[in-house]
Amino acid sequence: MSSHQKQAEARVQKDHQLKWWKDILVDYDWGNYKEHIEWVATGDRDEIIEWCRGIRADERSQRREERRQ
Repeated sequence: MSSHQKQAEARVQKDHQLKWWKDILVDYDWGNYKEHIEWVATGDRDEIIEWCRGIRADERSQRREERRQ
């Protein structure tokens, strides 16, 4: 486990606003995982939360679209 991964996991666990997004932030295997986990470890919290909200909105849109088909 890299130091950024440890930092990211600890940050998400300790921060009550980030922990709700754990599945997106540290559990999902992003294609750019190394860069992603570094961003989670060191990035601006508000920016990270806004990005997570966008991911959730995209997921909802995709589910709605699938139901229409």
